[in-house]
Amino acid sequence: MKSEKGVTIISLILYVILLTFVVAGMSAITSSFYSNVHEIEGDSKGAVAFSKINMIVLNDVKAEGVELNIDETSQYKISLDIGGETVIYRVQNDALYRNDVKICDKIKSATFIGEKTEYQSKITFDLTIGNYKKRTTYVLEPRTTEDNSIPVS
Repeated sequence: MKSEKGVTIISLILYVILLTFVVAGMSAITSSFYSNVHEIEGDSKGAVAFSKINMIVLNDVKAEGVELNIDETSQYKISLDIGGETVIYRVQNDALYRNDVKICDKIKSATFIGEKTEYQSKITFDLTIGNYKKRTTYVLEPRTTEDNSIPVS
């Protein structure tokens, strides 16, 4: 009987083919993983930008004596009066500005909607930053001009 020690050409070719499939599979998984990481990184930048915008707008909306200027409302611009100071949010050159200060850039689309009734005012920001789209409605604090309470006897 012959001794079967060592590697034959056929087994060597099979090992190389098997190793090629394993390496190709690992490279496909790795490239998919890295492309997803880059996609998530881009989306997270949009979420961070929305958080920053939300913080700034909420600070203005919740201020004492804030009023919506419905005359200055357009699709790309909205205006608020805060204690005698006018604050204008506008989109220009793919960036969002509060007065002349840039809050955020890389804005793909933006729409501002202002609604004013007798009892309350609302502003809606519909923004797309990168691949992240969000619509947020802010309700301005209602103002009371007179005391309508009934005395208890």
